[in-house]
Amino acid sequence: MVKKQYLIDTGLFIKYFRADRRAIKLLDNALLSQAISVFTITELLIGCKTEQEIHNTKEILQQYTLLQVTPVIAETTANIIKCNPDYFGKMMNRGVVDAFIAATAIEHRLTLVTLNRKHFEKLKLPGFNCVILRESEKNWHLI
Repeated sequence: MVKKQYLIDTGLFIKYFRADRRAIKLLDNALLSQAISVFTITELLIGCKTEQEIHNTKEILQQYTLLQVTPVIAETTANIIKCNPDYFGKMMNRGVVDAFIAATAIEHRLTLVTLNRKHFEKLKLPGFNCVILRESEKNWHLI
């Protein structure tokens, strides 16, 4: 069976670390090929309060393919922000990280899996595919 390829957004890991059974089941699925952006690591480490949490986070994230920012991703990010000021604003703010994550998904031809409806639900870009999981759903499925 061919593995589907996904870029996992930060919110799903936050749920995973909080022992949300839906996130655990989804992220532990061996049939999925999963990657993360360098920005996901940054966001997760900012939220760590102890050295043990930092260690545990790094250990779990080692299982995922780490995608670096390239010049093409940086240019795509700038275009996303410019073309979607209602979602990302015109200044360098919190939304810029989500624009980088979207650009990473586009560049690597991955489907973004996220809980962030605000920045991704209405985003229409060539080559951008996104699965938005809903908090209200009892189970989360990608396949």
